Amino acid sequence: MTDRELVTTSKFLSMILRHKPEKAGISLDANGWANLDDIIRGLNKHGRVHVDLDDIKRIVAISDKQRFVFNSTLTKIRANHGHTVKVDVELEEVTPPEILYHGTATKSLSGIMQEGIQPRERLHVHVSIDEKTAMNVGQRHGKAVLLTIEAARMHADGLKFYRSANGIWLTDYVPVKYIRQSDEMYIPLYLKNKYLFVTIEGKQWLLDTGSPVSFGSLRSITICSEQFTVESNYLNTTVDSLIQAVGIPFAGVLGVDILNSFDLIFNLADNILTASTNELPCKGKYIDLDKTFLNTSVQGTIGNTILKNHTIGYFPRRRKMVLAKGR
Repeated sequence: MTDRELVTTSKFLSMILRHKPEKAGISLDANGWANLDDIIRGLNKHGRVHVDLDDIKRIVAISDKQRFVFNSTLTKIRANHGHTVKVDVELEEVTPPEILYHGTATKSLSGIMQEGIQPRERLHVHVSIDEKTAMNVGQRHGKAVLLTIEAARMHADGLKFYRSANGIWLTDYVPVKYIRQSDEMYIPLYLKNKYLFVTIEGKQWLLDTGSPVSFGSLRSITICSEQFTVESNYLNTTVDSLIQAVGIPFAGVLGVDILNSFDLIFNLADNILTASTNELPCKGKYIDLDKTFLNTSVQGTIGNTILKNHTIGYFPRRRKMVLAKGR
């Protein structure tokens, strides 16, 4: 069997042991084991090349993530992790390190920062012990973003962690409150009723680059690991009164006292606000903020969305703004 045939067969083996055993005419027991003789017959009947026991041994041995394992008598085989079929691979609960990592794509961030990290069709959420591995996983699905998981705090709060036989860290679900982003944060962004809103730690905030003060029903907010104080009102204007005018419930208003602490890119194409304590690159037509007065605004379109009186790229420390389609 050639190296290319080994890769193809390994992918097929992964599919039938994790997701669709019926594709090879086999069945898995309650713990995910498949009879090895059945596997070889199934691969030869439904696969593309002839397979024997030595080929299976070679696939198991060279698997970069040690995806498969034999039983002690070499009569059965199963996948170590990644199942969508409901099996119990007899994972042992373990105490995690203080921090673990999860790599994802920017297109998935909006949902994650509202709902947490969910296993979706798989049985568990996969997290990584190092940043490089997590980023490699994220890159499979698009532009990668690294999320830091406060694993020790999760475990102290009663959430369970497991390690598969091949050393993969797994958990059932990661709530939003245990997910951190460092000096660059990706925040869900929405245009509703011609107003821009973001979702931070499950709460919706109205963005207002014309308001000098942030205020709302919460007394603080954390962005890029920095905590900011939030006032209860501004000139006797409260959130409750604004909700009546806007027609959408929200926790508070984010004004320039907080927003000016960051470089910001408003990417409505992907519904993401990028906030960073470092300088963010953004190509487009720049406007000098020193030549503007009070409220900074631009007018333009992204796709079929008409943008009025909202900044797209906002770089107050550089005294620049820019109309552009994201980064």
